[in-house]
Amino acid sequence: MNRKGQNFLTENALSVIIAVIGIVIVAALFARLYVGFTKNNDVENAKSFLDELTAKIDAIPENQEVEVVLRGFDGKEEGWYLVAYDERQAIDARPDKCSLKSCLCLSPEPNAESCQNEGIHRNLDFKEVFLHSRVFEGGVPPAGRTVYYDCVGLDSSLITFRVLKNGDELNIFLENPPRVTDCNQVSPERYFTFGKLFS
Repeated sequence: MNRKGQNFLTENALSVIIAVIGIVIVAALFARLYVGFTKNNDVENAKSFLDELTAKIDAIPENQEVEVVLRGFDGKEEGWYLVAYDERQAIDARPDKCSLKSCLCLSPEPNAESCQNEGIHRNLDFKEVFLHSRVFEGGVPPAGRTVYYDCVGLDSSLITFRVLKNGDELNIFLENPPRVTDCNQVSPERYFTFGKLFS
């Protein structure tokens, strides 16, 4: 091969390598922008959901059970969870951002650490807040069994909460939530005093 041919190959090979590196850099930038956009979108969806839920809770008359219907949202990661923290819980069992008040939190994981680091919260003026969901496994009893959970995993479906305000106590109940993966199973006895919610 002559010298001209070698120069041509060397220059073109170098151009191809530079082009590939440029394409990889541009693709990485677009990927970062997309991840940043979807994460911000999740945060905005969480804020909107909690603002709407707390506004509807504020509008509920005392000692009256009301159905509150909201559109959930699909988080771009695995989904978001609604969890309640109240003044009765130990300080280290709830997120610092709730201060010493009761709060509702939407976060990617159903725990205080995720709420603190990535979650959106709204403080509530109730000493006790019970958020509970009931799932019928294997069919409605007596065919199946009833299982109770302490959080709600959201998806993009319409979600119907039953809410009861009673003095310093707020009860939020959901039957057959979209998702309870990673939620804690709890004893049903804790909720039987709120018989009206289970009628």
